[in-house]
Amino acid sequence: GFEDQLEGHKAGDDVTVSVSFPKDYFVDTLAGKGAEFAVHINDVKHKVIPVIDDAFAKSISRHETLDELKESLKQQMQLRAFQQAEEAYHQSLINQAVANSEVDIPQEMVDQRIDEIEQEVKLNMEAQGMDFDKYLSNMGKSEEEFRQSYNKTAEQQVREGLVLAEIANVEKLEATNQDLNMEVYSMARQFNAEPKDVIKIIRDENRAGMLYNSVLRKKAAAFIYGAAVKEESKKEETAKKTEAPAKEKKESPLAAKTVKELKAYAEEKGIALDSRAKKADIIATIEAAERK
Repeated sequence: GFEDQLEGHKAGDDVTVSVSFPKDYFVDTLAGKGAEFAVHINDVKHKVIPVIDDAFAKSISRHETLDELKESLKQQMQLRAFQQAEEAYHQSLINQAVANSEVDIPQEMVDQRIDEIEQEVKLNMEAQGMDFDKYLSNMGKSEEEFRQSYNKTAEQQVREGLVLAEIANVEKLEATNQDLNMEVYSMARQFNAEPKDVIKIIRDENRAGMLYNSVLRKKAAAFIYGAAVKEESKKEETAKKTEAPAKEKKESPLAAKTVKELKAYAEEKGIALDSRAKKADIIATIEAAERK
């Protein structure tokens, strides 16, 4: 009912909107309660849907026609779907490796990971001009409740990190300077920052070790994927080798007979043959007659 109470007003108007929060509202302290909002209307806009044609396609892209734009969008969507499928496959392989492992995790490591998650949330909120304490207040949660909600996630991430670290250790994987530089550029792109600023933060907060371990874990994950691909290739090769003998076994037992023997066999069974028929045709005729 909020929007309904704004209808009929124009830019510059001040309106008091009275509403009731739903009984199942996610903030318990507000569920089912009434509230008033003091609203100032800054501007009034309406949506204009353009004609979807070649001119429209040209105005919003580098393409000359609508068909070209559609084909480009289709390719982008297919690529995105492929990447998502690949990521899901990679993660499923890691999950399987973690599930097959036995790891004792001290609570201190889980708490440390929750500290990192909380710090990441705070940084993201600061970047959006939001306050973490106000966020907790709006959600009706204490900081301890917020941390508790991430306990299971943190434990899974710690377990995954330990398994990947052990794989990196056993396989003697190393992070090169090129690997580290690529990770810095990836982080800069993720947080919309300059690589030099990311490097400064890493140095100032003494996170070089964390960066190195992060790259090692990613290389261990890539190792798992590579091993899975090799295993699939091996299965395919084995399947191809077993298929060949199977095809040979399916060859008709009549193939070992001569044309003369085949004609005698057909005559004995009462099967009529074309006198000009070749061996393959004779075999096909006999087999067809015997199937009836």
